[in-house]
Amino acid sequence: MALSRFRSAAAALLAGALILGIPMLPAQAAVADPTPADPAPAAPAASPISEVALQPYLPGEQTWPSSFAPSFALMIRIETEYAQPGARFSLALPEHLIAVADPGTVTDEAGETIADYRVDADGRTVRFAFAPGVAAKKDFRARIALFANLDDVGAAGGSFTGEARSGSSVFPLSLSYGAMSWTMGNISSTWVPGPNGEGARLRVRGAVAGHAADAAEGGQWIGARGADSWPGLLRPVPGTTRLFAFDELPSTSGALGDPAAAVPASAYSVAAEGQAPGTVTMGVTVPSPRDGFYVIEQLFSLDSPGPSIFEIPGETLPKGARSIYATGSQVDTSSVLAHAQSGGASNGSSSLAYFVASGADGSAAAAKPSLGAVRTVETDSSPSRAVARVDLAITNSGNTPLHATAVERVTADRAAVSIDAATADRGTVRVVGGAVEWSGDLQPGQRARIAYTVTAKHAGGSAGEIRISGTTEGETPSGQEADAEVADDTVPVPPAPTDGTGTDPTRTPPATGTRVDPTELAATGSEPLSAAPWVIALLFAGAACGTLGFSRAARGSRPGSAG
Repeated sequence: MALSRFRSAAAALLAGALILGIPMLPAQAAVADPTPADPAPAAPAASPISEVALQPYLPGEQTWPSSFAPSFALMIRIETEYAQPGARFSLALPEHLIAVADPGTVTDEAGETIADYRVDADGRTVRFAFAPGVAAKKDFRARIALFANLDDVGAAGGSFTGEARSGSSVFPLSLSYGAMSWTMGNISSTWVPGPNGEGARLRVRGAVAGHAADAAEGGQWIGARGADSWPGLLRPVPGTTRLFAFDELPSTSGALGDPAAAVPASAYSVAAEGQAPGTVTMGVTVPSPRDGFYVIEQLFSLDSPGPSIFEIPGETLPKGARSIYATGSQVDTSSVLAHAQSGGASNGSSSLAYFVASGADGSAAAAKPSLGAVRTVETDSSPSRAVARVDLAITNSGNTPLHATAVERVTADRAAVSIDAATADRGTVRVVGGAVEWSGDLQPGQRARIAYTVTAKHAGGSAGEIRISGTTEGETPSGQEADAEVADDTVPVPPAPTDGTGTDPTRTPPATGTRVDPTELAATGSEPLSAAPWVIALLFAGAACGTLGFSRAARGSRPGSAG
């Protein structure tokens, strides 16, 4: 019987708990820990480079660019509304295209640096970085012309096609070049970057006929040097001399340096010889030459381009990329005996090599971020209570977009406050404790309005007050900051009237020995005490007492029970 009564009481308690909404602890279920999937590869970032193109320095001139002089201007345009100081981006060039340029800068009309650029040591990648001063700039425009050339062209002329890439952008490139046949003594020259991508070097590949008969006169001598008939000064780079042998000359310039055709270093010797006026000849001696063709390869540093021979007309190129310079190299061959008898003089074929400095120009406008904020407060007061309806208007009064944030803080003295749900006509807003937080993006001239209501109940004693203070800040896409000052607002909370004894007649005093009404707002906080635990405890106790009473009544009604 006791067990039956216990079950009845437990059932009643369970029913009461369900009716009152008392939460029941759920049983824990075993959940497998899922293996995280591999993150998807990040998409390439957008690049501020808007255009890449190849163009001849002298349109209509058939000899430049040509298979003999395959160089031209690599035009790069940068366009972006805003830039982050120090932000870096790059341009990867297609195969066989080499850029040759000293590190340079892009300046605006005021002469202030907005970006810098440099070329990697292999000439295949151009790297850029925005200068620190771009934080105060907007509307960037730049054009950069880099001296560039092909390292593999056909003797019969032709066209080049390829793709340059920067971030997610792809730029198709194409350019035609004229024909200049390679003959005996002719030279194929390609400009390449110097060490660390600085300076320029001329890679000379001079072709001469091989003469097996020269073995009877000590072998065949082949020499390469900078020509003194052109203004630029070339100096041979020690340790860069190589020799190649062919039965027939290749049809492309790149094949002139085919590693498979390289003559073993043990089959020839290299010696540097002084040459007037002040130049040096790198001479190769082949003791056992063969008939066919030899190609001597030699790198020369451009010690000085000399004076500019003329300037490219028009304004299709930046000012710093219009001056044309010229230098040259010379290749000669003879038997070793004949070379010794001539006193080391070289009278072979010389060739002209053009060189153009790189340059850039740019423009940018001043960025003038400005932010304004105005708070208006409407109040509605009654005895022991005050309501403040707050409207905050935030305006982007500058010429750049802003990501703006605002924090409105509400505090009280001798009053308990609460903040109703806040609203905004743009951006996002939320109530966090005793503050209203908003954030959003504002274009120039755009305004955001945030509204919220503060309710305060007097806590006793003299009059209380609500204080509203805030901060409003903004940041441009370039990282420049702006803020707006808003004066604090104070709203009084009237005291409650008394009945002459100092007692508030609108308040019901607690009974002696009983607890304080748990639903009353705290005097120093913004949230009321939670009444749920007290109410649930009382209801739970009531349900238990009712269950026991029901059990006793049932026992008394059974046959045989006491009356």
